[in-house]
Amino acid sequence: MAFNDRLTEERARLGLSQAAFASKVGISRNTQWRYEGGHTKPTTEYLERIKKIGVDADYVWFGGPKGSYLAGVGVREGIDGVLLASIIEALELALSRAERTASAAKKSQAIVMLYRSIKSTGKLDPKAVEEVALLAAD
Repeated sequence: MAFNDRLTEERARLGLSQAAFASKVGISRNTQWRYEGGHTKPTTEYLERIKKIGVDADYVWFGGPKGSYLAGVGVREGIDGVLLASIIEALELALSRAERTASAAKKSQAIVMLYRSIKSTGKLDPKAVEEVALLAAD
């Protein structure tokens, strides 16, 4: 299940229309529609706000069974050890700069997400690392 599908599922679980949900998190209904349609990725601020209204934001962002950050990771053979080490270092540095911590489970999930992103784009985006670090933070 894709991010946008999980977001829609969580909104429906709360019994809210797109308009009501958007209002609660301080965005327009059109922006919510774009998030749920997979047209736009949300900001870290948005994910923090949806947590406050009862959304399982970790489930929405990372997937897997609700409340389980390690489930469904699915990293295949052929892991690039140098890339993995650089991701771990970047994530730890971002958490340190933000003066935040993250559980091992959330760090693992964040590392997998960053690894997949970098393998597909070919570059390590420092801004993305910071955003993922904040999402993983306790």
